[in-house]
Amino acid sequence: SKLLQVDPTGRVSFYDHFASSIPSLVKGCHVVFNNSKVLDARLSLKLENGNQVEMMLLDLGRVDADAPCSSNIIEAMIRSETVSIGDLCIEPVSGAKVEVVDICG
Repeated sequence: SKLLQVDPTGRVSFYDHFASSIPSLVKGCHVVFNNSKVLDARLSLKLENGNQVEMMLLDLGRVDADAPCSSNIIEAMIRSETVSIGDLCIEPVSGAKVEVVDICG
């Protein structure tokens, strides 16, 4: 497993092996364990208002390639502080649109 650690000053440390980071996680830290996997799918999109957003696909879930796109829900992280439910994110090359249907966190 790999780990990124951010100290109070914002400095980021990267560890190739989780075991090598344990000594620095002894006191006053929060460690979050999960089983999420990140697909190699980072998209640069624009909101309808022109603001740029970055979307990272996390889970294709139960995507049915034969169903209309509007019936598929894909879990993703969006890097933007201004995204709201109902916003449309547009991929600039293809013009494909992604609607934000839920926000968690």
